[in-house]
Amino acid sequence: MGARIPAGVAAVRDESGLRVVELVPHRPPLRVVGPGRLERGYQRRLAELQERLEEAEGGRCALAGELELAQLVERGSQRYLDRVERSLGDARRELSGARGVERRLCAAMGALQRENELLRLERSRLLAPVASPPLLARLFGRRGRRAH
Repeated sequence: MGARIPAGVAAVRDESGLRVVELVPHRPPLRVVGPGRLERGYQRRLAELQERLEEAEGGRCALAGELELAQLVERGSQRYLDRVERSLGDARRELSGARGVERRLCAAMGALQRENELLRLERSRLLAPVASPPLLARLFGRRGRRAH
């Protein structure tokens, strides 16, 4: 065999048997050593972003739960407020009715009190001894003494 073939040159034979020389770029054999500093930084950043995304989704789920809870509380509060307002309206109607009854009773009691007073005066007038006019006054038709 003959001369040595330098690195970066490949000698092959073609179909006719002639020697053909091809230039091959010189590369050292590849070593797989893993990601470099930049790649590790990139992977670290991706992992951080993934964590933040998961936290945000978890926070969003928590916020969605809080929002739903707030809506339930608001709806329950609105129902309670409606119930209290209806109760207050009923109480006001009852109070208005009671005040009307009270006014009518006061008027009736005033009328009864006046009637009682009139009856008392009538009774005292009827039970009072009848003073008979003096004899001379009866004779002359006078009913009482005259003041001079």
